[in-house]
Amino acid sequence: ITPPSWSEVEQTLGHEIRAIIVLASELALHAQQQHIPIVTYQTTAIASSQMIKLSDEIAARIRMPAGEIPAN
Repeated sequence: ITPPSWSEVEQTLGHEIRAIIVLASELALHAQQQHIPIVTYQTTAIASSQMIKLSDEIAARIRMPAGEIPAN
């Protein structure tokens, strides 16, 4: 079974996908064992960069004045 493409999921949901967090169970385990956030433990990991990207998107929306529509 082939998973749906990004565009198919966006169309189904009616929203743009801002980020996909890849599976990083080993990275999460090692970061947890060191008591360090994943994004700090290995800053160049794909999972870390996607989490940072998503948090930047959320932060930008929080700073946006009420009623303003975000630019895509």
